[in-house]
Order: sequence, then C-alpha cells, then structure tokens
Amino acid sequence: MKRKISGIAVLTFAIMCMGTTVSAKDVDIVIGDAEGYIEINGGYIYCKNTKDGDGIDSNGKIVQNGGILLVNGPTGNGNGAIDYGDKNTDYYAFNGGDLVAVGSSGMAQSPTANYSTANTLTYGFSSTGGQSGPGGQGGFGGRPGQQGGGGSASSISAGTLLTVADSNGNVVTAFKTAVAAQTVVISSDKIKTGTTYTLYSGGTYSGELDEYGYGTGGTISGGTKLASAAVSGKVTALS
Repeated sequence: MKRKISGIAVLTFAIMCMGTTVSAKDVDIVIGDAEGYIEINGGYIYCKNTKDGDGIDSNGKIVQNGGILLVNGPTGNGNGAIDYGDKNTDYYAFNGGDLVAVGSSGMAQSPTANYSTANTLTYGFSSTGGQSGPGGQGGFGGRPGQQGGGGSASSISAGTLLTVADSNGNVVTAFKTAVAAQTVVISSDKIKTGTTYTLYSGGTYSGELDEYGYGTGGTISGGTKLASAAVSGKVTALS
C-alpha cells in the first residue's frame, strides 16, 4: 500500500532521513509497502546527518521524479548518505530534479543506472569490489547495483564549496558541504549525455547559495579541479 504525502510530515522524514536534522518545504512524496518505498515528486528536502546513521533511507526502493534532495553525511563508514537496500531488486531510479549526496565511502550508493532516465555523476567511490546488480556495473563499497568509481578520493572538509561545471565553466550544481565527505553524488536532469563535466572545490562562484548551501546556474573560476568525465551513461564516474 502506498500513500501520498504533501507538505511536511514527521512520519515521512522519520522514514526517509535516519538520525538526521531535516528541513523541507512544498514536498510531494509517496511512501509505503512492506519492502520500503519512497517516491519524491517535488519540493525541497535537506538532510544533515547528526548521528552517523544513513542519510535518505528506504531499505528498499527510491524513485525521484522531481524536487531537490540534499543529503549531508554520514561521516562513518558503517552507513551511507543514500540507502535503498541490498537486494538485486532494490534500486534508486533518478528521473528528474536534483540530488546532491555527500558522505563516507564504506557503504555509499548512488542512483541505479538501469532504472534511471536522468544522469548522475559520482566521485570518490572505489573502482573495485561490489556485487553486480540492477545497475549492472559493479559496486561502490560492495553494495549491489552500482557503477565503480574512479578510485578513492581524499576527504573533503566540511564547509567546502563543490561545483560541477561544463567546459565553459557553466555551473550545473553548486553545494557547500556541511560535513566532511569522501564521496559525492550529483544527479540532475540538467546533466547532459555527451558533455564533459568537471568537479571543482573552492574557487569563486558567481551564483548564489541558498540557506542550505545549494545553488545552480552561474559560473565558477579559480577552483581546484578534483575530477572530470564525459557523460556516457546514466551513472558516470568522475576521475
């Protein structure tokens, strides 16, 4: 059984964001079924992990068709910023909107390639290990259905400005981290197949960040290049 929730619902966020501080507005969410199901269709959700549990947590399936979802943490490797379950039938279908998830590397997950219609960029995930699942491309830290990344990355300090930009410096996503992180997941329907994107830390961002450290549009200059890649599939590892 699934039910739609519009507006702020404490139960919804207790299910979605385990051990976190949550802020939200204008949300349009469907939750339900015994296996765990979260569907995000709109609104703005911000999760900051305060107890080192999972960030967004369905223990089953997640579908995002729209809206903005920002997840900070955890910093410990026993959980992940995204948790949609361990079965080969579990997945995160990213179809639209914007997702930014930063956190530890040990149990990290990203949207699942074979179930998604919009694109995802990942950074800092291990290129080895993991069971092949619905994503069909190997594992992040041993979770099913993941794309192997471009090797381990050094930790990103809390308060770091991260931007993803095309070759002209046009920013798709800007985000200031609230926690230290080893992995970054950025999904957006503005990320285009065939375009090369670069992840920067620091620099001068011409756009504006909102109260939760999120921005889009504008340009970036003077940042430190962390990794880049041309988007060739629904989940692309920056390296």
